[in-house]
Order: sequence, then structure tokens, then C-alpha cells
Amino acid sequence: MTTLAAEEDQRTRSITQHPSHFKDNPEPEPFCVGGVYTCPCCSYSSKLQFNFKTHMSNHLKQAVRHEGYFICKCNRQCRTAAHFHCLYCGHTILRKEQCQLHLSQCNIHTSRALPSPTASPVPPLSGSNAGTQQQIKAGSPSPSPTPAATSLLSLPPKCPERPPPQSQRPTVKCRHCGLTLRRRNLRLHLRRKHKTLITTMSTSSEHQTHLVLENYIGGKFVACGDSIDSYDPSTGQVYCSVPDSGQDEVNAAVAAAKEAFPDWSSRSPEQRAQVLNKLADLIEANLDEFAQAESKDQGKTLAFARTVDIPRSVHNFRFFASSVLHHTNDSTQMDHMGCLNYTVRSPVGVAGLISPWNLPLYLLTWKIAPAVAAGNTVVAKPSEMTSVTAWMMCKLMQEAGVPPGVINIVFGSGPKAGDTLVGHPDVPLVSFTGSTATAQRITERSAPYCKKLSLELGVKNPALIFADADLEQCVATTVRSSFSNQGEICLCTSRVYVERSIYPQFLEKFVAAARKWKTGAPSDPGSNNGALISKEHLEKVRSFVALARSEGATVHCGEGVDRLELPAQHAGGYFLPATVLTGVADSSRVMQEEIFGPVVCVSPFDTEEEAVARGNNVRFGLGAVVWSRDVGRVHRVAGRIQAGLVWTNCWLIRDLNLPFGGMKSSGTGREGGRDSYHFFTEVKTICVKH
Repeated sequence: MTTLAAEEDQRTRSITQHPSHFKDNPEPEPFCVGGVYTCPCCSYSSKLQFNFKTHMSNHLKQAVRHEGYFICKCNRQCRTAAHFHCLYCGHTILRKEQCQLHLSQCNIHTSRALPSPTASPVPPLSGSNAGTQQQIKAGSPSPSPTPAATSLLSLPPKCPERPPPQSQRPTVKCRHCGLTLRRRNLRLHLRRKHKTLITTMSTSSEHQTHLVLENYIGGKFVACGDSIDSYDPSTGQVYCSVPDSGQDEVNAAVAAAKEAFPDWSSRSPEQRAQVLNKLADLIEANLDEFAQAESKDQGKTLAFARTVDIPRSVHNFRFFASSVLHHTNDSTQMDHMGCLNYTVRSPVGVAGLISPWNLPLYLLTWKIAPAVAAGNTVVAKPSEMTSVTAWMMCKLMQEAGVPPGVINIVFGSGPKAGDTLVGHPDVPLVSFTGSTATAQRITERSAPYCKKLSLELGVKNPALIFADADLEQCVATTVRSSFSNQGEICLCTSRVYVERSIYPQFLEKFVAAARKWKTGAPSDPGSNNGALISKEHLEKVRSFVALARSEGATVHCGEGVDRLELPAQHAGGYFLPATVLTGVADSSRVMQEEIFGPVVCVSPFDTEEEAVARGNNVRFGLGAVVWSRDVGRVHRVAGRIQAGLVWTNCWLIRDLNLPFGGMKSSGTGREGGRDSYHFFTEVKTICVKH
């Protein structure tokens, strides 16, 4: 063995054989706490003493060892540049001149001794520390600590952390054990280490007991005397009891929100954003449990809930937590008058939020996030048919740091809880997504108080397909836009107009693709669609198909044509296959009224003018799709279509910075990005003469 290798082997043995480090006792000092060995150089830890010895040996192979300490140079493993560690207690020392001064104060050093090293002697130190070194070598008593020495003893026992590189993804801390880890690893950590804590929120287990939900008012769960049965759409069985809240519950929620408003509105946007981001992290950590609950509660496929509903709910919180930090005010300078004008925006107060059943948590967070980020407090009422994920979110509020009263959730029906909420004098603004008929009632109830209203209502979205379109892409996307989520999306296509020259070819491909769009058990990975929301809604959709057939329409696939093959446990579910109709007159109720199911009407057209006119020939105007390779035509037709959102050669690509809302009977107002911020705030103009 060479001299260099012998020296390296000796200094490796000297540290790994140190009795204070690796003596066979339950908790060797000083690196073993609670049976876990932690490296003083880096974040490595292990319960196995052998693995820890090996790890420390690797450190020493890259270190220059002196008497009682070694210089750490393994920059890739440690959290700082070259520094020093005491071999007795593991203490971090940032400067070589301080090593001997620390040794004079090290309790373990005075009571235990290292094996005699073979490494080179300690280089002479200058100044006052040199005298200290000579005292130690001569075996003289340790000097009393000086003020400078006392400050050295307060150094942290571990290497100081360097700021993570900008490319590193953000870290989060586990709310249960405090462990810091990368955000993408949080869910895996929770599943492995805290499985029992997660499964308590799941509603998908076959052995799940009957759920009884409670209102969330003032930071506490409050029981309600009356209840509503909630059904699993895929089985038709009752599995949940939802509070049937009335005037007392709504009044209590509004009072709690009103009380919390002064404190919450006075917080900085950064403080409010921190709370929203924390809530987003907690929902994301329990993504699978939320997805299972959403699928069971609404009837949609588990895959859709996992990839769309819950991830978008998380993104809603993060997006508005970020965007609220970047809004600016306006200002003008009037030099000839010596005046400066500027605007400021302030939160309004208590916001009343009513969300629908088709995308329960997705659309509830779409309203809560901007309202709370802007400084308002909220009283939200989810649909009584899909309330479970809202209730699950309430269970995370306290952990996320949401102050009591900032977010209040009241469950119940529209005629009782909803009517009371929108007519409450202490609720100055209302955001609603639902039917046009319900919006008319909201307008009437809120009119005496001149409330701010944002209404997203009924739809009858067209797709205009011209002969120069990419047919393969067009067919695939139109099937998805027509039938996704059982057609229960406000942006789904329900009318398809195809240029006559390609109409037969398109229809053949479209019907074939619709037949392959599988309707089945929500938990089946092969299912594209699950069940419709309720038995009443299923009968409504079927009645429109029957009406079309009675008026001479042709049913190419779906209802009454294709037979569904469902597992026995889903025999009582509310399933309807993807249905394609042709030969439906534009004046028919099937073409004019909202169906909100997996039913689409296909018709030919001859000219661009005809296509635009027929596309606009309904009282709704939320979304539309235009398919053409002609850039001029795309811009021309998109500009003439009466819709709040128009996609060309694609569907459902959304930038949340841009407005969302419809024309005509599809609603009033806009939400998203700056528009949401403006809706949930009041603007004030201030003029200062100087």
C-alpha cells in the first residue's frame, strides 16, 4: 500500500472508529438522534450505522484532515464551499483560524480523545489563536471563553444552505412531519408515509359509509337540521346527505364573512397569495382522493377528473394568487391644471358565489380564487347535487391558513339557500354559473340592491367546418368537443355545420368516431364518458332525441340505436351513449334549446354567409369553432360569429389571462385575469392638485 493510500486509510479509520461517533450503543454521539444518523456535511441521513460509516468515509476521502478537524472540499455534496468540521461534535466552522478556538470549547473534545492521526500536523496559526494552539498541544487547561469565542459557539450545527438554483423546482414542507421536499414528490411522500391520513378523505372506497356533510361557517363545520339526498349517478344509489340550508345558515355565513372582511382586506396581496398557494398545494397532494370523489359525485370518468377537474382547480388558485400581484393602476398628469389623477382598486366586501354541477370543484375555485385574492370574503353555494369535493376542500382550510370567515361554504338548494344568498343586503356582488332561467330569478332578487352581477348561462355552441379544413384533425377534435364529460361542459359543441362538398365524408368519419367513444363505468380506464348527473337530466336528454326522431330526424348512433354494456353494479346508472342526429330543422327545439348532454346535430351548408347566419340563429352565444386553412376566412368568420369565445382549428385552449363570458342569453360580464380582478374590486379615481 502506498504512503498516500495508507494515510487515507488511517484517517478514514480514525473517524469511523471514533467511540463518540460509532460506539455500539442505542444513540451514539453526536450524529445519532432518535436512531437516525445525520451527516454534518450534507442532508444525508440513514438508520443503518454501516451505511453512515461508508458515507462519512467518502467525505474524508475528499478532505484534508488535521488534528481534531478536517477541511471539507466536497462541494458537490455539501451545501457550502470549503469549510471545516469538528471531528468530535460535528460542528461547522467557516474559517480555519477558528478551528482551534472551537476545540478549546468542545465538551466532547475535553472528555474523549481521537486515535492518534498520521496526517500532517496542524499548520501554525497567527494572532491570538496561535497561543491557544500552543496551550492545547502542551496539555494546559483550556482558556476561558472570550466574547468572540462565545459567538462562535452559536454557529449552526449544520452547513448553511445555499440558495437553490433558479432551475430547481420549488419545494414544499409536509404538513404532517415537516419534511422539506420537491413539490412533485409530495404526493408520493404522503402516500408512503401518511397513507392513513389521506384515505380518511377518500369517498371512493367500496366500504365507504354514508357521508353526512356539514356547512363550513366561520372556520368551523356546522350541522344543519334539514338534508338532501345526493346520488351516485353511476349507480343511482344514495350515498351522501347534503345540508338543506335556509335563511338561518346563510345569515350566519354572511355575518362571519362580514366580520372577517376588515382583517382580510387589509392584508397585502402577497400574504393573500401565500394562503391560496398553500391551499393549492394541499389539494394537489390529495389529487387522487379529490378525483375519486368528483367522479363518484358527478358521474364523470375518473380519468377526466384526474386530468382536468382537479388539476385545473389547483391551477385556479395558483393563477389568481400570482396574477393579483401584477395588476396596475392608471394615472394621468394634467400639467396645465397642476393636477395628478390616479386610480386605486379596493375589494368590495362579501361575495356571493354559486357554482354548477358539471365541473364542481373546477368552477367553484374559478370563483373563489379571484374573489379571495382581491381581498373579498366569500359565501359560496355549490350545487346540491355535487357538494362533496367542496366539503373536502373545507377540511383543508385551516391547514392552509385560511382565516375563519374568509371562505364560507353553505350547501343547499337554489330556491332556499341560493335565493337567500343573492337577496341578502350585505352581499354586494354575485357570481353565478347555471341556467338562464335561474339567472332571471337572481336578477329580480338582486335588483333592489343594484348588485354587481357576473352571469355565465346557457349555451348552444356551433362548429363551422369548411371544405379546406384538415378533415382528420377536425373529426377527432369535434368528437371530443361534442361528447367530453358526457357533453356536460358549457363549451361543448351541440351544432355542427359542414360545407356540403365534404358533408358525406365528414358524416361517415364522425359517426364512426362517435361509436368508438365509449360510455361505461367511470372507474374503467377505457371509458370516455361516464353517467349523466341525474335521472331527471337523463330523461330530459332522451326527450330531445325522441322529439327529433318524431320530427323526421335520423339517429345515426347512440340513444335508441346502440346498446350499452355496463357492469351489474351500474345497471341503475344514468348512462347515455354519444348520439349523432341529422335532418333536424333549424327551427326545431332540438336546434334552439340547450340539451347539455352527449347529443349533437349535423347539417350541411353551401356558402360562408349561410354558415354564419345559421350559427348565429339561436339566442345563445358563448363559444364557437371555425375549421378552415384559409387565414382570411378564419379571421372574417370569427369576427362575425356572435360568441364570447371563438376557436379556429382547435378547441378548449384557454389562456386564463383573457376574458371568459358569453353574448346574448349566454350571460353578462366577463371573468378571468384582469376581468375577474375588476369584477371583484371597486375602482376609485383620485385627483391631487399640486
